[in-house]
Amino acid sequence: MLKNKSSKILFSVFVAGFSALVAQIVYLREFLNVFGGNELIVGMLLGNWMVLTGGGAWIAGKIRSRGSGIGKILSGQLLITIILPVSVGAIYWAKARFYPPGTLPGFYHSFLFSLTIMAPFTLVSGGLFTLLAHELSKMSGRQKAQQVYGIEAAGSLLGGLLFTFVLLRYLTTFQIVFSVSAVNVLAGCLLAVQKPYLIPKRGLFVVLITVLFMLPFHINFDQLAKTLVFRGQQILLNKETPYGNLVVTKTGPQINFFENGISLFSSDNRIACEEAVHYAMLQHKTPKNVLVVSGDITGLATEIMKYGVDTIIYVNVNPFLVGAMKRYAGLKDSVVNIRIADPRKYILETHSRFDVVLLNNPPPATLQLNRFYTYEFYSGLKRVLNPGGVISLPLPGGANYLNAEAAQLTGILFNTLKKSFKNVMLYPGESNYLLASDDTLRSDMAALLSEKNLNNEFVNPYYINDDLVRLKTESILKLLNPEEPVNRDFKPAAYFSQIGYYLSWYGQKIRWIQGVAIIVLLLVFLLSGTFNKALLVTGFTASVVEVVTLLAFQIFFGQLYQALALLIAVFMAGITIGVHMAGRYALKVSRKRFALNQGIIGVLVPVVFLSFGFFADNMFCYLLPKMLLYLTMLIFGVLTGIQFASAMALQNRNRTAAASSAYAADLLGAAGGAVLSSVLLIPVLGLPVTAFVLFGVNILTALFVLK
Repeated sequence: MLKNKSSKILFSVFVAGFSALVAQIVYLREFLNVFGGNELIVGMLLGNWMVLTGGGAWIAGKIRSRGSGIGKILSGQLLITIILPVSVGAIYWAKARFYPPGTLPGFYHSFLFSLTIMAPFTLVSGGLFTLLAHELSKMSGRQKAQQVYGIEAAGSLLGGLLFTFVLLRYLTTFQIVFSVSAVNVLAGCLLAVQKPYLIPKRGLFVVLITVLFMLPFHINFDQLAKTLVFRGQQILLNKETPYGNLVVTKTGPQINFFENGISLFSSDNRIACEEAVHYAMLQHKTPKNVLVVSGDITGLATEIMKYGVDTIIYVNVNPFLVGAMKRYAGLKDSVVNIRIADPRKYILETHSRFDVVLLNNPPPATLQLNRFYTYEFYSGLKRVLNPGGVISLPLPGGANYLNAEAAQLTGILFNTLKKSFKNVMLYPGESNYLLASDDTLRSDMAALLSEKNLNNEFVNPYYINDDLVRLKTESILKLLNPEEPVNRDFKPAAYFSQIGYYLSWYGQKIRWIQGVAIIVLLLVFLLSGTFNKALLVTGFTASVVEVVTLLAFQIFFGQLYQALALLIAVFMAGITIGVHMAGRYALKVSRKRFALNQGIIGVLVPVVFLSFGFFADNMFCYLLPKMLLYLTMLIFGVLTGIQFASAMALQNRNRTAAASSAYAADLLGAAGGAVLSSVLLIPVLGLPVTAFVLFGVNILTALFVLK
């Protein structure tokens, strides 16, 4: 096993793919946990990752002839050993150094931070692809880039599987990255030492590997890093869960809950709890059964019980969050019936009916959260309401001032509720709330409070002036555009508007992002050769399909954080299979077959996307859409692998130059797809139009290859 030089190089290729996949997921998770963000930021991070990796491959192609190839590969692996833990730590250091608690960078600052922090790893990782392909091709006397591409994907496959089923469950972030570093030292050891198990050379490597494995188990780097970010707060809990990073902190008597860097709620926020409960509960004459989705159920339940209700059901998908609320916020099962389930699935399957539904999700700043603000979700809610039932949700944006972006978002949500309910009312308080019902809604809250004779601290007849509230409501409604679109699962207008609202905080516009990404892609396309043009289009298409598949998974199941690594691993498995298939039928590779494969990619996109839309409207079975999503990742991985391997077989120029430029073109296309899918294609064009745009681009590319 690993006795000859060729097998050791192949092992290094495998380790490079394994390391890249694990590092990519760690960077994504940690950057979002620390800096906050949404799919726009995810697209930017993936775009930076792919551009930098492609750049590393291209640079390595230029310096391949200088010095020993094995020496450069070994240097790259040892650099990764150092770079990975240092760069992950740098994410926390940058946040603590440049942004005090409660502040976040704008999009362009996030872009620069991620570019700077990820550049060392990605440039080295991309360069390793070219160096490994060059060394293996030189040894065999023929092009081996496609084999390196496939084995690298197989390493990524293992990385995804291990991350999903082992690393995420049993190790912390820094334990994971130090373990990856140790594996890279092992791969370098095998390359550097002809007989790696003999003294004296093995001793140094064994000591280094042991230190890297053991160090994070003796020093809690994760706790130290979180302390940098949550300065002035006592960290009670820092836990990686299948649903996200959960942090619980204490500030004086207040307990704060964070998930993936987003503030969920804080205890003892009496005014927020009173507004979230009473504006809706007052609308129903005799509320008996109440459904609460997310939020500080401990504080909410205290207010709900003032109405003498029979049942309070609280739904949350994350059992670790519920456990933390029991431990730190005093949540008691005797008062609330807790259901650990995805709220959308619960609403689809429950036979219970409710008088009031209180929604307490954060704003639709991500596609994961947007799924609780869509027409499809509200239609499901209407099904579980008793006659005269009421729903309530807090609005993003300030209560005293709405800029154009906040007004647009409010208008979208208002119109979305109007499509499902006869009556929708906006009620301004400390925060703005939307109430919806098929029954009459009353805005005279002070009068209603007097009728109920409730003992509230803030929401009471002395705190609320009905006339002033009416004037404020009218002024807000005048800002809303009645023509705003309805927010849907696969045309998330609210999410896109929320992105605009987020950028408006920093005086930034999304059109700049769209324009720059399109111009860069067009320039690279025009400057590329025929087959690299096709690979750029293939990478772009595969990336958009990946993003849409991840979106669909989020919409259907709401557990993308848990399944992310596995979905990417399935895509990598497809690439491995595709490269193997192309290798077995290398003699049959031709321009016609290459163009045919490009056309098949184009045809499959609308078929798959329309299938997603069908299941969104007809969720009668959860197993079938899950199978479709994994199958989509596998099939497009196979087609991408076939295209890359075929392009290598059809090019006759210098082997290393062909490998580095093709790899770069594939990654640049994927980078463009990651960015544009999240800021233009999905939110602006919607799923059907995006599908037919990709269909047209791939068919035109296939015809171009044939000419």
